[in-house]
Amino acid sequence: AVDAERLIAYSEGDTAELTVRQVLAMSGNQPENDYHLVRLGGCRDERTKYEDLDEVLFIKPNDKFAAVYKGCTPVS
Repeated sequence: AVDAERLIAYSEGDTAELTVRQVLAMSGNQPENDYHLVRLGGCRDERTKYEDLDEVLFIKPNDKFAAVYKGCTPVS
């Protein structure tokens, strides 16, 4: 899931191999260059940041990610 939205990736085993760019594109966070991914979870609520869009991720069922915008966000 990315930002609590479930994504489906087909693979021949329990693990899907997708690049950061592919995950961002599938989740609708575009242009991909404006975002990076953060893997959420783990036994100690760990967070792993992925900024290289071509890095291959090994994604298991129920893995959770957040897409983080790199630019400035307006404050009102």
